[in-house]
Amino acid sequence: MRLRYINVFSAYLGDQDKTKEMTRLLRLDSDFLDYEFSKYTKFIDNDYLIQLNIECDPNAESIYISQDYVKGYPTFTVPFDHSSYLQLKNSKKREFWIYMVRGVFDYALPLMNCSYDKIDSFIKHLESARTRSREINYTFWGKPIDTNWYEWQLAVTKLFEKYGLKITHYGFTSASYAPDRIVTAMRKQKEIIRIIQSGEIPKTVECFSLPKEFNSICDSALTCVRTKEFVSVLFHEDDISIDENDIMEMKKFIKFEYGEVFSSYSYLTVMYSYSREHGKFDDFELIKTIEA
Repeated sequence: MRLRYINVFSAYLGDQDKTKEMTRLLRLDSDFLDYEFSKYTKFIDNDYLIQLNIECDPNAESIYISQDYVKGYPTFTVPFDHSSYLQLKNSKKREFWIYMVRGVFDYALPLMNCSYDKIDSFIKHLESARTRSREINYTFWGKPIDTNWYEWQLAVTKLFEKYGLKITHYGFTSASYAPDRIVTAMRKQKEIIRIIQSGEIPKTVECFSLPKEFNSICDSALTCVRTKEFVSVLFHEDDISIDENDIMEMKKFIKFEYGEVFSSYSYLTVMYSYSREHGKFDDFELIKTIEA
């Protein structure tokens, strides 16, 4: 079987609402594990896991298998001190999750019956994220406009071309189309544009410029993202020096309320976490706010 997903949740805390709230928080903080796994590693052939379930339990003293009755979906319960965790800075939280997932993999490895090389490569990929060049992100907030997705796509294409780049991959979801990973523009661009032109409103469109040999979507020289809530442009500072006026054109594709320019040395996926929390991540540097 193939390991495809990493799922983190809280053990029951004596109250259903409290448990759900803690699970929401843990998933918000740890979702880069599953995202980076699906994009970078894609799968691990093994004899035991389809989904790696990690249950965080304050009463556990060591890692153990708490549920093993559904083939491919065992639950690994791990010790977890909620109070200490909540006091960590967000940069330290990510270090915590990397350490945690390595420990669970170490425990599960004898049962998985597979090579450790791919797991070790995934962990090292997570650990090396902070050595990458600084990412600059322009995010524009506002109420959605549902009528100009195709025009946005044309504007993004021109933006890539201006800097000698082209869209190589898409992350695209809509009511009729929801792949489980990014797709190549060569194979799917016409289909994606056809869906947009048909009037179907996308949920998310991500445009990447990735080299032929890439490890993850973090290697994209330029990334443009549009959802119902925001439009973002993200690039590596060391790769290109982008024209701020061109980026500001993006705010035309949302009923603009305000914008933020921020930087990090972190994961692309954290952009979504940052967006959901409106900048409550202490390892992001807010460069400036753009008023309406």
